[in-house]
Amino acid sequence: MIALRRAAAGDEAQVARVNVEAWQQAYGGRVPKPMAERVTIERRLPMWQALIGQHQATHPTWVAVDDKAGIVGFVTGSPTGSEIQGLLGELHMLYVVPGFQRRDIGRRLFHAMAEGLVAMGGHSAVATVLDAPAALAFCRALGGVALTETSIDVAGQPVAETLFAWRDLAALPSQPGSDP
Repeated sequence: MIALRRAAAGDEAQVARVNVEAWQQAYGGRVPKPMAERVTIERRLPMWQALIGQHQATHPTWVAVDDKAGIVGFVTGSPTGSEIQGLLGELHMLYVVPGFQRRDIGRRLFHAMAEGLVAMGGHSAVATVLDAPAALAFCRALGGVALTETSIDVAGQPVAETLFAWRDLAALPSQPGSDP
């Protein structure tokens, strides 16, 4: 059984592991090698120590916990970020480890984040997603609308990314299996 809860002190190493495993699976072969080589547990752990330890009030993180495997997914966002086209909130990251994908965990995490941001006064959100077919399809399946497609330069090579928007988080369709 997978339970969702807010991240807590002591979760940092597991969240960093999920971050790296899922990122490498989604993007590792699609980005320049220097970018992929920078995504390591050693580099991500300090970020997660700060986010979970000091910034949980402004950048809440939810985790998906399997009773045997531990943390298998996470999402983090903020009710305010860089305002883009009147959209204030931001989905920073959402990852589920490969062995637990396609089990509705990502959708449940997204809804937990959306509900949390709405409770904090954030009614809309954006997310910048590196272009990988599964990531793009996931955002569209959650009702995200592609606003712009751009690219960033990584080690002299362009890496495509898409900016998605959710204009009304409170109006998201209910999760499968939830009460109407």
